[in-house]
Amino acid sequence: MATSSNSTSDERLDMRFFFNLEQKGRKAVLEWCMKEGLITYEYKCSVCGRDMKLFERKDGRDGYNWMCRIATGNPHSVKRSIRKGSFFEDSRMEIITILLITMYWIKGATHSFVVEDLHLAKQTVTDWMSYCRAVCVEICVKESVQLGGAEVVVELTESEFEQQKPIKGKKVNGNWVFGGFERESNKFFIRVVEHNDRMTLFEIIKELILPGTTIVSDCWQTYDCLSDESFINLQTNNGLIFKNMDTNTQTSFSEAAWNTHMKVPKHAKRPKNVFDSHVAEFIWRKKYHGNVQNLIKSFFQGVKELYPLKFEDNQTFVENCIVINPVNLKDRQVSDKEQ
Repeated sequence: MATSSNSTSDERLDMRFFFNLEQKGRKAVLEWCMKEGLITYEYKCSVCGRDMKLFERKDGRDGYNWMCRIATGNPHSVKRSIRKGSFFEDSRMEIITILLITMYWIKGATHSFVVEDLHLAKQTVTDWMSYCRAVCVEICVKESVQLGGAEVVVELTESEFEQQKPIKGKKVNGNWVFGGFERESNKFFIRVVEHNDRMTLFEIIKELILPGTTIVSDCWQTYDCLSDESFINLQTNNGLIFKNMDTNTQTSFSEAAWNTHMKVPKHAKRPKNVFDSHVAEFIWRKKYHGNVQNLIKSFFQGVKELYPLKFEDNQTFVENCIVINPVNLKDRQVSDKEQ
């Protein structure tokens, strides 16, 4: 088994690569995931603190588990999934199936094609594609940049964030989205926040919009903030110009992104002023100009940052640890083949 982790390799990743990986078996799949830093390559026992060992499991979905069996001193038997804390943890699918769905999604395959080609349930594919778009939201937040400058127009919008079924333990930290968009350059920023009050808006403007920018938005009347002393000072000291958006002639940033995303079916449209993760997917794909290899590298890097490797439990889970009589443990025959 691989015992080290590095950044995403320079090898060309395509569907053939993953189908070949599938043919090599579960061990090869785990070795690749460990090498790429998608799952951990070592784990500490929550009882004794020693390195756990990988045991082959014929009755498991992944073929292997982390295990620690000690017969003397503090006798115990502890088992952990090799998926613990990873992108794959909350799924019952085999890891290679998850990777294949992900690759098809990155390449822009249709939902129906993935269902038919991999022989999966429609809801299974729907859920996993939703998880992939959740990663896009995180990537877009991380890759947001400062916008504006002298004589530059930035469109600012806010919307409620659509609640999506999260992967276990990974929930978007906020209920609202503020987005900024430069009309000429297509640069953007996205901020997911807990509250959509004017002080939150004020802090975002200070952080992400450069002095001298003309800011176009329909937010001002909603927040009643232009007469606020903080905004007056911001306008005076930074040369910002605040203008109301003419909603009859202008299209908002999120709506423009949504309408441009031609592959979204009509029935998938969401209510007005709701930020859907399809928009984040559109922005992410546009940033990399549809270059599949760059999209693959960006996506898996985003997964690794969203799910950093964990090498031990956050706390001791005694309820999952089977304490055994030392004599019985010594006499017990281990049928698992140690790797």
